[in-house]
Amino acid sequence: MEKDFDSYAIVNAHIVKSYLDGNFYDGIVVVNGRVLYVGNSDVAKLIARQHGLEVIDKKGLFLLPGFIDAHLHVESLGITLKTLSLSSVSSIEELVSLLKKKIQDDKPRIVVGRGWDHERFVEKRMPTAKDLDRASRDIPIVLSRVCGHVVVVNSVVLETLRDELQKFPDSYVPRSENGLPIGLLFEDAGYLAWNYASSFLDKKVVLREALNHLVSLGITSVGWMSVNESQLNLLAELNSFSSTYSRLYLYIEDNLLEKGVYYKTMFSGSDKITVNGVKLFADGSLGARTAYLSEDYSDKPGWRGVLLLDENKIVDKASMAIQIGLQPAVHAIGDEAIRHVIKAYRRINAGEYAARIEHVSLAPPDIVESLAKLKLIAVVQPRFVVSDWWAGQRLGERVRYLYPFRTMLARGVRMAFSTDAPVEPANPWLTVQAAENNREEEKLRRAEALYLYTEGSAIALRRRDIGKLEPGYKADFIITNFNPFTLPNDYLPEARVLETYVGGRKVYPAQ
Repeated sequence: MEKDFDSYAIVNAHIVKSYLDGNFYDGIVVVNGRVLYVGNSDVAKLIARQHGLEVIDKKGLFLLPGFIDAHLHVESLGITLKTLSLSSVSSIEELVSLLKKKIQDDKPRIVVGRGWDHERFVEKRMPTAKDLDRASRDIPIVLSRVCGHVVVVNSVVLETLRDELQKFPDSYVPRSENGLPIGLLFEDAGYLAWNYASSFLDKKVVLREALNHLVSLGITSVGWMSVNESQLNLLAELNSFSSTYSRLYLYIEDNLLEKGVYYKTMFSGSDKITVNGVKLFADGSLGARTAYLSEDYSDKPGWRGVLLLDENKIVDKASMAIQIGLQPAVHAIGDEAIRHVIKAYRRINAGEYAARIEHVSLAPPDIVESLAKLKLIAVVQPRFVVSDWWAGQRLGERVRYLYPFRTMLARGVRMAFSTDAPVEPANPWLTVQAAENNREEEKLRRAEALYLYTEGSAIALRRRDIGKLEPGYKADFIITNFNPFTLPNDYLPEARVLETYVGGRKVYPAQ
């Protein structure tokens, strides 16, 4: 008889149904990939005998709801896993030396890297093509800042992309006095260079690398943001392998919105892949000074950032998305960009459609109150608290309104957790640690953080059958050897998942 991988009973475990519940149970029954029963081991054994199911003894291990990362970038994560990590680089000189060594040792067709942060550089400036040319003028070099909103390239890439880059204004492609690009590419110009770099890689290998990484971390569902047409087509090819990966809820690029009805039905027969919404951008990032503020940047007087979509444009695009059943998700980091999104959402009553705002970084009291009143969903990234250590330089006294997680939760704002990987590490325990280590008045408790990473994120994905292990819910869970409520904060970076199950099937380690 062939073994039924998604129907069985597990006993002698410490089982969490919901992080709001806070109690432990010791038996669970899974039938056809969904939870049938959670409670006592003896009852679970009885049900298993009645249905002829295998009984698995977990010998006191912990069985927990799988993590749901509501906002990340799967392909970019895969590219980052297979390319040069720049997160520890502390100077432009070190960066150039690293590039030279990479080229000398590997003789690559292209050098792709991610994670540099000029705020950590001793030179206190962004690198340029002139810097990268010292490593090579022949081999293309494409390096993304940690935030993903700035890319630096060398001269050979500037020449290759010359015609496309000419279409961008100086705010996207800064130019020298002689009118030539200096190698820094912001927002859409940077995405153009990143897409060029990714064309050198085997996308199937990249995608599988990312998906394997996610399940190894206990992430059972993800909101994949800014999915383009080629990624949709690649997923269609790999759909037959989807049983071994996390659930994917896709948010397409807004330039695909005209064909949204078609894309919405693209994976209609799949239990694992869903075209869920559309991703829009209202502004950029604080690191690149492209987040749109209500007042000037404290470290750049006369500059407030870049508004990519105003209230009226958001109304047009979000309304179109809602009409065809797609969930609008608008990136907004600066306070004035967030206000544009809120005003737009108010005009179309978007809260009734679970409309999302991504990041919601700088949120003064008026923004928090509006989020709660309009029932909007704030999808936040607690690890930004760690990475944006320099934010006080950008914002001055306004920094007190940055990442106000405790305030938002207390005011009744619907929230979800995510990493924005590869902007931040995809490891959920690092995110939980950051939420607990926020400044004193904005810290979250462990159970709150875990709730927002499971049920909170399920709500952000408009799912009513994932995020907890109640009867009828999908059996998406992880196995650990530690108590998630009591593991000391300092130990969280070392926390490891032993097993990951999606729809009752073990996807990590691979069977």
